[in-house]
Amino acid sequence: MGTCKTFNEISEYVPATPIGLTSDETWSAFGSRKETLAKIVDNLKDDHTQIIGIYGLPGVGKNTFVKQIAELVRSEGLFNDILIVTVSQTPDFKEIQHRIADIIGKKTFVEKSTEERASRLHEILSQMLKDGNKILLIVDDIWETLNLREKIGIPVGCKIVLTSRDKRVC
Repeated sequence: MGTCKTFNEISEYVPATPIGLTSDETWSAFGSRKETLAKIVDNLKDDHTQIIGIYGLPGVGKNTFVKQIAELVRSEGLFNDILIVTVSQTPDFKEIQHRIADIIGKKTFVEKSTEERASRLHEILSQMLKDGNKILLIVDDIWETLNLREKIGIPVGCKIVLTSRDKRVC
C-alpha cells in the first residue's frame, strides 16, 4: 500500500460575486431595461394605448419592473391613482375588488356578490375618470385572459399594465 497524506485545507473560501437584480436600484442599470421602461412610459402617455402586456418566465423581474414603472409614472405625475393588484393562478375577485376600493378610499362594499361589487366599482371608477382623474391599473401575475370589466369592474379609460408568464394572456 501507498502512503496516505493529510490535507488541512482542500479549498479556499471565495466570496460569491453579486449577480445583480437584487434591488430596484441595480436592475435599472441594464440599458435594455431603461429603454423598455422609457417605451412603456411613452405608451402610457399615448391616448391611443389602453393596455400594455409584459410577459416572461418566472423570476425574470416582471413584478420588480412594474413597480419601477409605477414609481416612475408617480414621480412624473402622469396618473392621479395607481392601483396595483395581484391576480395569481386562482384569482380571488372579491379580494381584488376590495383592494382597489381600499386604494381609492372606498373602504367597504354593501354589495354582496362579485358581480354587484364589479358594477359598483365600475360606477366609482367611471365617475373618477369623468372628473378628470387618470387611473393606472397594474394587474400582476395574471394566468388567463379575463374580462376586467365583468370580473373586477374596470371601465374603459383606465390604463392597464398586465404581467403574465404567458404571451397569449397579454
